[in-house]
Amino acid sequence: MKINLLFHSLSITKVISTACLLILIISATHILNVISIYNNQTKNYAAISSLIELKYAAHNFLLEVKYTQHSSQSAFEKLSPFLIQDKLTHHFFDVAEINKSHETLKDEYLSIQKQLSNFSRYRLEYRLFSFVENIDVAIKQYQSLLKKESNLITASELIAFFLIAFCSLV
Repeated sequence: MKINLLFHSLSITKVISTACLLILIISATHILNVISIYNNQTKNYAAISSLIELKYAAHNFLLEVKYTQHSSQSAFEKLSPFLIQDKLTHHFFDVAEINKSHETLKDEYLSIQKQLSNFSRYRLEYRLFSFVENIDVAIKQYQSLLKKESNLITASELIAFFLIAFCSLV
């Protein structure tokens, strides 16, 4: 009878230690997941702020062209630092469309820059309006990605909470 009690206490200890180990593994996985997503979100917020600055710089250049009746190459070149960005990579979501949008912005910028002196004022205004609209599209794509990442974090936290609660109850 004492032997059965000994085996019974060993099995309870084994179950408790296994449950604790499972809780630690779930918690560690959850923490690593959240950290990687937050890191991606920080990069995306930086990209959005850079695109917003680009939008306002392009809008200011557009106003300069409209009201001063001339365009300067140096003023337009002030927009280029906002376009420097590496391609996005993401573990959970497809970011090819955002990368394509960013490449389109770069190509459009270079095209305008090359032909800046050849454009009439109205043609330049039209191209700059188009450029600003494409910036808006890129910003919306980044915001959509941020929303998806936030939803993933929320779902991950809920799943981890329920798994940990279930393991604790068992």
